[in-house]
This record gives sequence, structure tokens and C-alpha cells, in this order.
Amino acid sequence: REASASVTTEDYFKKLMMRLLAGMVAEDIVFGNHGTGAGGSGRSDLAQCTNIATMLERSFAFGATLATEGEVDPVSLRSYRLHDPALAQAVERRLVLARSEVIRLLEPVRPALMAVAHALVEEKELDASQVTTLVGNVTDSPSLHTSERSRGHDAR
Repeated sequence: REASASVTTEDYFKKLMMRLLAGMVAEDIVFGNHGTGAGGSGRSDLAQCTNIATMLERSFAFGATLATEGEVDPVSLRSYRLHDPALAQAVERRLVLARSEVIRLLEPVRPALMAVAHALVEEKELDASQVTTLVGNVTDSPSLHTSERSRGHDAR
């Protein structure tokens, strides 16, 4: 059975983590490394992802134990990780898995990511219609479909 839209499941949080990591992964793919904007502050995408992974393991009973600490504020979550090496490792595994899934999804559309990145360098800012046009032009390219088929994937 499919969960109702109002039920927040482990799968919902896994997908949220993937969305949060997508920018960092796109930077890795396009530039060969990500910038410091992915982390560095408590409000960064990476910090949010780390806290979500901690909540899944420690607060929402999706980890190794059904026990819950209850508190989900960032200070408490950080404290749990600092004082529980097994929890810190489980959180890291979740982060690595989410990142791997994003790489798996974005790598096949590398040409579209490159087109958007080049346009951003030139324009500094793009609106949704510009991105849609850029991505559409790249994904409609015969060379993309040929390379996708050669890897066993049909991009259409």
C-alpha cells in the first residue's frame, strides 16, 4: 500500500536528502569538486542533510534501535553524533548512500548540467524558461541519445 501524502516516511526523507545534495553533486560533476557553499553553516544543505540522517537513525526509529531521544534540534542532534560513534557512522553511511544515488541520477545528464553551468558563467542568473530551453536543447541532441544507447540506456 502506498502511504498517504500526509504521512512522512523514511522514503520521503531519503528523497529530501537527495534533493539537498543535488547542488553539491552537480558541482562535483561539472567542476570536478564542490564549493564550500554546500556546508560550512548550520543552515547549509549538507548540515540539513546530516541532521535529517541523524533524526532517521536516532529520533524516528529507522536506525539500529527503536529507542528515540525525542529532541530534534540541531544542537541535540550534533551532541548525539559526537557522543555516539556508531550513530556518527550510520549517519555518514546515509549521507554517502544519498550522494551515490544523486550521482547515479545526474551523471547520465552531464551534458545538460554542463550547458546550464556554461550559461550561468555567461549570464550569472537564469530563469526557469532559460534552463528548460537549455536542457531541452541538450537532451534533444542526437549525440546524447547515441551516447545513452551505447551505455544501454534510452534517454527518451
